[in-house]
Amino acid sequence: MSIYTRNMRQDATYWAPGGLDLDGQVSFDDPITVKCRWEDKNEMVRDTNGDEFVSTAQVFTAQAVERRGYLAKGDQTATADPRTLDDAHEIKQIGSIPNLRNTKELLTAWL
Repeated sequence: MSIYTRNMRQDATYWAPGGLDLDGQVSFDDPITVKCRWEDKNEMVRDTNGDEFVSTAQVFTAQAVERRGYLAKGDQTATADPRTLDDAHEIKQIGSIPNLRNTKELLTAWL
């Protein structure tokens, strides 16, 4: 167990973005549960276009996640569409930090 994942004791549900459905809306892959460290905090972040937004949470995980996917606290895998949940949030930006040996990465998602 790495130092990055040792303190990831919270569970979150992740919905990866899929293709577009017949209405042109993003569809989602089946949800999975991931270990994470979830911090509810407001922070100014820039997206890939350079536009600033206020992130309401920062989530550290060892599982790769994608922008336009969704995360929610706890096991919510019974729900196929995260947009129907009040506590599911869209991933607006992602980042990573390698360890000193460059063998593992700490992945971060801003919601």
